[in-house]
Amino acid sequence: MNCSFEPCQAPLRHCNGRISVPSGALYILFFAAVGITLSGCASPSEPNSAAEQFCSERELQGARSLLLEASGMSLPRPPSPKLESGPRVAGPGFTAQALRWIHSDGESEVHAHLLLPSPLPAGELPLLLNTHGHWGAGIYSREVAARGQLFAREGWAVLSVASRGSEGGALQPPPWLQAHFSEGLYGELRGRRSGRPPLRWELKALWGGLDAALAGRLEVPIQREAVAVMGFSGGAERAILLAASDPRIDAAVIGAAEYAFTTQNGQALCSCGALPGAQQHQQHWLAQIACRPGNPPSARPALLWQDPSLNQTPLPISDRAPLTIRPAASHGVSDAQAVESLFFLEQALLGRSSDPQRHGRLLDQLQRDYFQLDQRLLMTARRTRAPGHIEQGPPPWRDAGPIRASAARAAMGLIEGAPPLKRPPGLGPARMKLQPASPGGDGSGWIVVVADEPLLDGVSWKDRPPETSSIPDSQALPADVPMVFVQPAVAQGADADLQASRWGIDGLGTALGLAVEDVLEAHRRLRGLPGVNPAKIGFIGVGPAGLAALWAAALVGEGGPIALIDAPVTLWWEGPLTGEWPQPWPAWLLAPSVGGAALDPYLVARSLKHRVRWLRPRNGDGKAWQRQRIPGLRVEQAADLFVEPTSP
Repeated sequence: MNCSFEPCQAPLRHCNGRISVPSGALYILFFAAVGITLSGCASPSEPNSAAEQFCSERELQGARSLLLEASGMSLPRPPSPKLESGPRVAGPGFTAQALRWIHSDGESEVHAHLLLPSPLPAGELPLLLNTHGHWGAGIYSREVAARGQLFAREGWAVLSVASRGSEGGALQPPPWLQAHFSEGLYGELRGRRSGRPPLRWELKALWGGLDAALAGRLEVPIQREAVAVMGFSGGAERAILLAASDPRIDAAVIGAAEYAFTTQNGQALCSCGALPGAQQHQQHWLAQIACRPGNPPSARPALLWQDPSLNQTPLPISDRAPLTIRPAASHGVSDAQAVESLFFLEQALLGRSSDPQRHGRLLDQLQRDYFQLDQRLLMTARRTRAPGHIEQGPPPWRDAGPIRASAARAAMGLIEGAPPLKRPPGLGPARMKLQPASPGGDGSGWIVVVADEPLLDGVSWKDRPPETSSIPDSQALPADVPMVFVQPAVAQGADADLQASRWGIDGLGTALGLAVEDVLEAHRRLRGLPGVNPAKIGFIGVGPAGLAALWAAALVGEGGPIALIDAPVTLWWEGPLTGEWPQPWPAWLLAPSVGGAALDPYLVARSLKHRVRWLRPRNGDGKAWQRQRIPGLRVEQAADLFVEPTSP
């Protein structure tokens, strides 16, 4: 694809038939809301340069096909679903009704709210598809429900579609699903997709709602030339994907889309996920929001991005279409933003103009008459399975094959024979300390892997469960043998974890790979000492560092016992939960890559068999491992961790 991207160096204004922004503007960043016109874009004022200013129809179709392919979507659309109506409630100037339909995957239901004006006007209604972010309340959250009520009172049909199965059913969602916003779960939900690309469930859910609406199944006529989508935060990515893949969407309002397709070096505390090839194709996919096949094709949107922490020129993505910028006072959608978005879409799709008096009146009405959507709109979830759960696949102790070292290396970014990983800027080095051997050693040695604090002072890993006792002190460790204590760079506190996890989520590597690389370097140093027998080097892993110790031992191949203290047997969340808020493990354990579930500690420990010893093993939620089945040997005393392994 050969599209031209030329920025105009001027404040927001027309420039040779284009629109640009000043270099200091923050476009599609954490605190920006952007409305993008998708229809009625003017032709360029310089026809001779049209080849430079527009993607060809073939290029546009190719970009859309590429986007769908990266999303794991087949081009044939699933059939339009049959809607099932649920309870209806009346609010001031609108009605809200619960809807559900069977997702095209056949394994789950999609829940939604339909908001309509009351009384219902004659004629066709414009349609707003409302996508929510990753707040606990989803479509019940105030900002999602409030903007839906605002649009409905002003004559729109609003379809708010619940995502990820976390809303709209009477069943209580599992704790891991409720914790969308936690950093660790973001990595987990992305990494545990069993090879399925992210967002395919959400896109098909939105397709179903749009198809049903345009097929007349909302029981109100829809104005087909006035269909918009609006999404903020986690909902922005879904709104972009829908608008970019479906030409029937005529306008979009998106905001807080810091992590649309890629996180753009910002921490996306949700399970939005990045698409394969996003960094290479992002500008073309975003351009698809406004760039439609046609004769001639319409103009592309103006989208710029820059990292506010860096003193650099913003990256030009495209600069061809009108847009509005409404800075947000917070991550969410304020009432004022909701009103401004209404005005923008009315002008873009309906040709209406507004005035400040109406703005103030609607804002007052929205704040005064907001109607809390409640349990009356819940429909019994007969067959709903959370899509995150579907994408996870089975837990690793069910029907999983043996690990493959080459595949594991590739998943972590540790290609054999390749140079060391290029590390995130600013990440410090690993901390290593050698404890020399006393004279008369038998050739054995130990790699002691810790996280957050040195082993001799006890380990303090993120959100350690309260019943976790102190690890064995130095007297419990083997004496008179050489040891290397190593604290991986990513395991040196929350800041290092956050930095490395951001870097990994952006597809530049994996934080787990960095940790394993540090442990392998410690092993290299230890085996180089005089008198050390590589076949007798054991590993000790404490808390989350146990996973790095396990993988280093597996990649080395030979060695002595592997002693794990307060370490996770699995990072899977299907184990027994206690009901307490679960989030004990740092994000660097969770490889944000397709097939990342193959790096689960259960699988690698099972492959190491009798070498692995567990003291106080932990579950995926950080509590005590209650299952009898464990890959290795459970011990009750620290001294039993360090005995020589015996073949079964």
